[in-house]
Amino acid sequence: MQEGADSVEDVHDATSGAESDSAAQESTIADSVASVEALPLDQHVAGFAALHDALRDRLENGDAAGA
Repeated sequence: MQEGADSVEDVHDATSGAESDSAAQESTIADSVASVEALPLDQHVAGFAALHDALRDRLENGDAAGA
């Protein structure tokens, strides 16, 4: 069995939640990308789309503030 996300929803869940430490945010993003890459190849597009949407939502909602 592969390690990583079991579904696209797991990718979205991994990117939700505010973190104040930028290093922790980068780690979360890297973990999310790794989770998408662990999905079966035919699910990569949906996984990266979900990751994109989650990151865009965080940015638009001000969760990525710090600059």
